[in-house]
Amino acid sequence: MTDAREIYQLNLDIVSRAVWTKDCATVLQHLKLPNQMYTADAGMLVRTAEELCAVVEDFRAYLQRMGALDYHRICTEAEVDPDNPDRITGKHRTYILRGGRYVIEPYVNDMVMERVDGHWMATELRAHVENKTCTVVSPRFMRGRDRTS
Repeated sequence: MTDAREIYQLNLDIVSRAVWTKDCATVLQHLKLPNQMYTADAGMLVRTAEELCAVVEDFRAYLQRMGALDYHRICTEAEVDPDNPDRITGKHRTYILRGGRYVIEPYVNDMVMERVDGHWMATELRAHVENKTCTVVSPRFMRGRDRTS
């Protein structure tokens, strides 16, 4: 698989399904640590597998509280970095649905991926939504941290 959009979308599909089913082991296979996660009003550096599993658990709990029945992320663009063939940058939209209706308005995300030992892994996510609207950044890790530490 060499097309950047296919690689990017495959990562989105696998990780989205793993989040939905609370399969942290699969998420860990597709997100590189440390991993940066940002929203419009929050951010965190996920340093350990335990932290990443807590982020997955918290986001899935958010989806359940909101009554979500479907969670989809669709790549809108992706390209291999012309200066680094082991890096892909792209954008996608996130859809959180209940009964065919949006739980929240779809939002745009930027994501960076790196090829590590031949395997593509997400390294950074920037969700263009406020964390108070969609809990991408786990509240349990926000206290005492600024956007980049």
